[in-house]
Amino acid sequence: MLIRTATPDDSGEICALIRGLIGPILTTPDGRGADAFLRSISEASIHACIESPDYLYLVAVSGTQVFGAMALRSNRHIHHLFVSPDYQRRGIATQLWSTAKHHATRQGHVGRFTVNASIGAIPVYERLLFVADGAPVVGAGISYQPMSLEEPVV
Repeated sequence: MLIRTATPDDSGEICALIRGLIGPILTTPDGRGADAFLRSISEASIHACIESPDYLYLVAVSGTQVFGAMALRSNRHIHHLFVSPDYQRRGIATQLWSTAKHHATRQGHVGRFTVNASIGAIPVYERLLFVADGAPVVGAGISYQPMSLEEPVV
């Protein structure tokens, strides 16, 4: 396994990975009302994130297969964190997060990290020491739990 910075050529595989995992995020099986969210995980949108200087986009790969992806926006907000079911419970999300967090601190970020966690991913983020920020949100065709991690300023 290798964790590396994503390239625009990875956009299609990342899109396919995420689209295969979004069922629990959507409030209806057909995705009704989630148009903005679905556009945000399109291949074009992922490609734009990879090329944007405001994002760090990482992938976990085995050979040429992308089985994990993480995007950190502005060195403080987890925009995407997805791992293929075949690779879950192996510490991949933790490794992706550790790599992104290390990058953010090297870039000078100190303090608070945030994420809008899918309800099913709350235990993953709790293991990463994130805590809930208020009540779960249901709207625009999706549901999520706002969470944050307050890093001490040293």
